[in-house]
Amino acid sequence: MGHGLCAMLLGGSFVSLGLFPDGSGYAVHSGTRFLGQPGLALIAAAGPLGPALAEALLIFLSLRPKSSRRGLAGVALVMLLSAVIWIRTLFGFSLIVLLALVLLLIRWDPPCHTGPVPCPNERRERRTRRISNTLAFAHEDVQDRPHPRGLPGAGR
Repeated sequence: MGHGLCAMLLGGSFVSLGLFPDGSGYAVHSGTRFLGQPGLALIAAAGPLGPALAEALLIFLSLRPKSSRRGLAGVALVMLLSAVIWIRTLFGFSLIVLLALVLLLIRWDPPCHTGPVPCPNERRERRTRRISNTLAFAHEDVQDRPHPRGLPGAGR
């Protein structure tokens, strides 16, 4: 997919994408390309770099729940469109459609705080609050007591 999208950005056209069960595949692009031979090198490099850039974008979007859900829906939509437009093998088509549907299911997963059992993030927040309150209390307790040897600056 990265090869074809890069070819489109450089002025070529993305004809088809084929995926096989062993993980291999092909991308067919044609047309005149901006930059000539260096453009071909960019298209070749875009294959392995495209997924890494997409993952970096998803990690950035995962910083907030709302943008995370929108990002997953966007990726699922792009996957479904690319399956319809470019993917030409039965395996590739079924795999991409299945993965897009899984992403949509993850996207519409209800928030975990609606159930009777708190989600792991809520449990972690409660535990962190409890520990920080305990540490703050212990720190105040130590600050209020005078130093046993009466050193200056030990107590308030």
